[in-house]
Amino acid sequence: MNKTLEYALFYLSYELSVIPLKPGEKVPVIKWERYQEEPPTIAEVQKWFKDTNYNIAIVCGRVSKNLVVIDFDDAEIYETFMKEIEGDAELKDVIESTWLVKTGKGFHIYLWIDSDKPVKTGKLQKVDIKGEGGYVVAPPSLHPSGKQYTFIRFTKTTGHEIRIITVEQYNKLLAILEKVTQTKLTFRWGQIDEKPKVDEKPKNEGGHSVETKKDEREGAQVETKSEGNDKKNERALTSTQILEIVKALEPAYRGGARHGIILFLTGWLYKSGVSYESAENLVKAICDNFKDEECEDRLYTLRDTYGINNTPREERVKEKGKPFKTKGGLYDWILNKAHVVDEDTALLIIKKLEEILETPEPGVSVIIESTSYAGDYVVVNFKTCEVITAMRVKDDNGNEKLVYGDKVFLGCPESLTAIITPFSQIIFQFL
Repeated sequence: MNKTLEYALFYLSYELSVIPLKPGEKVPVIKWERYQEEPPTIAEVQKWFKDTNYNIAIVCGRVSKNLVVIDFDDAEIYETFMKEIEGDAELKDVIESTWLVKTGKGFHIYLWIDSDKPVKTGKLQKVDIKGEGGYVVAPPSLHPSGKQYTFIRFTKTTGHEIRIITVEQYNKLLAILEKVTQTKLTFRWGQIDEKPKVDEKPKNEGGHSVETKKDEREGAQVETKSEGNDKKNERALTSTQILEIVKALEPAYRGGARHGIILFLTGWLYKSGVSYESAENLVKAICDNFKDEECEDRLYTLRDTYGINNTPREERVKEKGKPFKTKGGLYDWILNKAHVVDEDTALLIIKKLEEILETPEPGVSVIIESTSYAGDYVVVNFKTCEVITAMRVKDDNGNEKLVYGDKVFLGCPESLTAIITPFSQIIFQFL
């Protein structure tokens, strides 16, 4: 297979839109506006790159999952930038583990922005921000100088992924770039204040009367609904449960994963009927335990999920449909997006949270359930289409781990039924 075609098909499988460029140049050979809205088909990609020597470009912006690429035209500025981020451990972790490409003169840093808003393009001294309406020449293309675009960090060779960056981290990145280049960006997309102002009167689209009180320490507004609502059905988390949840998150709550963990965890809390007050106490406990300096941003995510001063996120998702929906769940995030733990650790984190909250993870992609008091489990993985037996044991250090046994069968069951017999034996039936 033609090498460029192989790369193009991989990019396409990675949900990135691609276009062909003239050989050894940066000029498209097609009218590419359409591919800013939707990626090409496999047939189109094969037509473009099979038996040709075209260069290839990746289209940035929403069509490629809100992709932004930081294009350094000067290697010295790139090195200075990397030294500047040394003081921010969380941002450093993201930048040092995402895709990195060596270009003809400098480097490309690939990032996905965790926001529903488009990422604008921008320009600094010898640094371009490639976002909505832009594209970058990608490996294995040839630079006009004759040098080849090559990956330094890339999924196929090193296991690295394109890392997801929060709006807050993106703001920090832009500020560092301005400092390094000693120039000012003409746009500040990432710094648009999307948070509710505490002096505005709260609006409840559900029609309930609302009272608010200001949390002096965090500046948050807490919504109290009138009588006749579902508040009496909400449940509170005990101090023990909060501490257990914090402990369960210890392996995963780290740089690059924190925003997503709070997003999916608060969604889980909301769907399982946990009160806003308990959820807020939990988020604050998480921030305190892990010394998270962006606690106000975590609380903003919580308020957005619960619909404080507006409609809860779950109802907005139903109204706006698929484009507004967050894909996957907490398990998928910490394993496949944030890449902070291995599969077994991610699975045990979810199991512990399910036991503490006494509700299953919403949007579950993997189920682990006990079949006996002896510690026997069945793991149903809807991603890999496997059903496997396992033992949940502790190692010499007291850390829990899974020891896998037999594969029950290969395949993706459409449903799973747990039948509890009078003799306390659980029998699983797969359909």
